[in-house]
Amino acid sequence: MVVIYLKPLTSSVFRGPAGVFQAGLHGPAATSLSLTYPLPSTIAGLIAGLAWRMGLCNPAAPDVGVSDFGDQERCVRAILGEGYYLRPGLAVAGGHYYAYTGSGRLIELGELKRYMESCGIPPECPEKTLEPPRLARAGVALDRASKRAATGFLYSQEEVDYSALGASLAVLAGPGWVPGARGITAPLGGEQRAAIITVEDAVDPAELLVEGEGPRWRAILLTPALLHKAPAGGAVRADTSLAGEVARLLYEESDGEVRNCIEASSLEIHEIPRGELVLSIAYTGVSLAATASKPGHHVVYRSPHVIVPPGTTLTIKAPRNCAEKIARLGIGAHSRLGWGTLLLTSEECSKP
Repeated sequence: MVVIYLKPLTSSVFRGPAGVFQAGLHGPAATSLSLTYPLPSTIAGLIAGLAWRMGLCNPAAPDVGVSDFGDQERCVRAILGEGYYLRPGLAVAGGHYYAYTGSGRLIELGELKRYMESCGIPPECPEKTLEPPRLARAGVALDRASKRAATGFLYSQEEVDYSALGASLAVLAGPGWVPGARGITAPLGGEQRAAIITVEDAVDPAELLVEGEGPRWRAILLTPALLHKAPAGGAVRADTSLAGEVARLLYEESDGEVRNCIEASSLEIHEIPRGELVLSIAYTGVSLAATASKPGHHVVYRSPHVIVPPGTTLTIKAPRNCAEKIARLGIGAHSRLGWGTLLLTSEECSKP
């Protein structure tokens, strides 16, 4: 098992998922905002691209019945091996780990664990945080045909700068890592800015992401989780039944190894926050394999998924060995690719 450090050399742009009903931005100028932490598909895409450049896979090779993330799955497996997993949601600075919970501040991991153990929610002003500075850049896009600026091509772009803090994104991964893919640079984020990849041997993710003995666990999402199905029969509804619907679908769409060790009825959601990401239906990028299989290589987007935002808190009843499995494999759909990373702590307070 390894920990992958991604150290940006300059400011980065981490774009959010495109909404299903997103009409786009028009007018004399457009503004693009960056997430504080990249989506799991951004990190999995970086690793998949590395495998492709090393000649280990072809993400555009069409497959019959390929899954939405089949292109990434093929190439991530080529680097990490069978039974692979990615667990992003963390950053490292000054020798300390920080966790992403959906806001502009990452909370020091030990402090977050203490809040979770006492059934608290992440505080608005935690004492120990990592808050990457934000930069704004203005630019003028060019018309693709004439290569000239035109009315409406002005834009401003917000970026986050981990390099100003000497910080790195941290991804727990396994079960292995191919030789020759350490200490190299790779493009990261929407503008393909350079980041240095270093890889070190590490302990099981449970050493960082599980605290206590259970059997009842308080948990928080450190990356968004995905659902194939939308709660309430196709629409996200903000009513009292929503939390129960989302909890049921998270259980049903999790990896089989996770489902087999959780008591299904014990999975309860307590809060779904509105942070940088919200509970919504969104596209999660382009499938290279599906695009390659279409005549003329017309762009094929992955099917819409429901995004369950980071910072969502829930309880789970499971033995310690199951909690360790959840920490390694995540929860929800496509969790081995980094979606649905959970921090779990023994629940010491009374049930809300």
